[in-house]
Amino acid sequence: MAVSGYLSLRYAFRTAETPSGAIERDQDAYADLRFDAVSAKTNKYEFHFMGSARKDLDGNRDLHTNYLLEDIGDTGTSATIGYLYEAHFDINDPFSRVTQVRLGRQAGTRRAGLF
Repeated sequence: MAVSGYLSLRYAFRTAETPSGAIERDQDAYADLRFDAVSAKTNKYEFHFMGSARKDLDGNRDLHTNYLLEDIGDTGTSATIGYLYEAHFDINDPFSRVTQVRLGRQAGTRRAGLF
């Protein structure tokens, strides 16, 4: 089994001063995970996963006002948000004239192998 991928973890601290002189602060954590596994000897089976998560660490967000350090992660009611971009299991060359069978979620924007 050949396994590859990455895990990226980030911490963001932002601060800004409002026109009235108040100091606003925001702390967030981000995680991105990509994981690929392939049966190394036969290349018959493959698994792929790509997703991300974000967490508002300090709770400094107000959905009903114009918060100075607001971002896309502050639009929901939960402080933790996860995104699944791709997750699929592939069987390569399962039958004659069928090169691959894929089960799962995949991005619809890729054009590789279609033409």
